Amino acid sequence: MLDIAPELVWGAGVILMVIFCVINFRITRGSFRCKRLLQLYVLTVIILSQLLWLTYDPFADKVRALLQVFTLVCGLLVLKLTFSKTYLAFIQFQHDAQLSLKAAKLEVEQEIQEILKSMQQGK
Repeated sequence: MLDIAPELVWGAGVILMVIFCVINFRITRGSFRCKRLLQLYVLTVIILSQLLWLTYDPFADKVRALLQVFTLVCGLLVLKLTFSKTYLAFIQFQHDAQLSLKAAKLEVEQEIQEILKSMQQGK
């Protein structure tokens, strides 16, 4: 069997979690590209998880085997959810909300500039 250092596995896990957090944050801001990245990310995690079956004997370590099955099931559920119409509607809503916020911010900035100009002309 392959012998992988626990520090390496832990480090890879931390890196994967950080990547997930960044992608998920961008999705909450309405990024359709990050939705696709999340799907690819989950697929990659599923494949890497299945490759771990090669590193140990699943019949000797029951806890690891159950964790592998749990990871596979959760990954497949996440993939199913990311392809759903509800999730797409959520991302579209967030995208539209971000566009509205940008437009409102621009209007406020323009109004502030107009007020400042009128105050400078009044002096």
